[in-house]
Amino acid sequence: MEIEKYFKIGKEIEIFNSEEELIEKIRFYLNNDSARKKIAKAGYNRVMKDYTLTSQLDKAAKLIKSKVA
Repeated sequence: MEIEKYFKIGKEIEIFNSEEELIEKIRFYLNNDSARKKIAKAGYNRVMKDYTLTSQLDKAAKLIKSKVA
């Protein structure tokens, strides 16, 4: 999966492969406030660290410069 390149599955984001797995994870996180808050905070921190508009524009500019040079 592509998402694994950007986030740690189960630590910064959750994924599911079936409707049953989705329902299971929804129930788990609804019943586990601390786990839900922990993964939400970790995902938020990853986005704010690595995927802000500024950081993405910097990466694009570096890529363009490397192709032009």
